[in-house]
Amino acid sequence: MTVLPTRLDRPQTLQPPTYLLITLITLLAIAATPAGSWLTLGVYGISIGLLLLWRRTNWRQLTARIAVEFSFIVLILLGSLGQRSGTIWLQVGALSITTGGLTTFATTATKVFLSLLLVNALQQRLTLPQFLEALLVLRCPPIFVAIIGSMLRYLDLLQREFQRMQQAAIARNGYGTARAQRQTLAVIMASIFIRTLGRGERIHQGMVARGYNSNLPPYLPDRPLPKTDQWLMGGIALLAIAAQFLPN
Repeated sequence: MTVLPTRLDRPQTLQPPTYLLITLITLLAIAATPAGSWLTLGVYGISIGLLLLWRRTNWRQLTARIAVEFSFIVLILLGSLGQRSGTIWLQVGALSITTGGLTTFATTATKVFLSLLLVNALQQRLTLPQFLEALLVLRCPPIFVAIIGSMLRYLDLLQREFQRMQQAAIARNGYGTARAQRQTLAVIMASIFIRTLGRGERIHQGMVARGYNSNLPPYLPDRPLPKTDQWLMGGIALLAIAAQFLPN
C-alpha cells in the first residue's frame, strides 16, 4: 500500500494552497490579456514553463492530456476566423478569413493552451484531499468544498458508467450511422443525468442517516504558510500585473 507524502514529510515543497492560488492568479491574468498581446503571453508562457520545470512535472502524461483537450477546443475556436474585423487575409469561396479573426483565434488558442498547462499540472500535482484542504485554507465556504469533493469523487464513476453504456450501444449496432450515433449519445447522456439525480438523492439520504446536517465547521489551518510560499505568491502576482502593461 502506497502512503501519500504529507506536507510535513516534504517541507521544502510548495503547500497545496500556494499552488492553487498561484494557478488561480495566473489563470486570471491570462484571461485578462487583450488579443494580440504576444509579449505578455510570452512572459506568461515562459513563467509557466519555468514553474513546471521547477516542479518536475511529468511531461509525457501532461502532453497526452493536453493533446486531446486542446484539439477538441481548437475545433470550436475555428468559427472565430471568419469574424468581420480587419482586412480579408484569405478568401475561399464564400468563406473568408480576416486578420482580426486570425488574431483572435491565435490569441484565444494560446490562452487555452497555457490554461490547460496550468490546470492539468495542478491536477497532476495535488491529490483530491490536498485540493479540498487548499480550498478550506483559502476560506472557501465548507459547504461549497463539500459539494466539490462529492462531485469530483463521483466523476470517475460516471465516466465508467458512460463507457459501459457506450460499449453496450456499440454491441447492439447503435453507432451504425452518424445520425444513429448522435441519437445514441443523446439517450446515454439523458439516462446518466436521470441516474445521477437519483443517485445523488440516495447518497444524501445516507449521509443524513449518518448524522450529516449540512453545517460543517470552518477549517482552521495548523500553521500559516511558509515565508517562501508567501514571497513566491507575491512575486507571481506582481509579475502577472506588470506583464499587462507591456506593449503589444
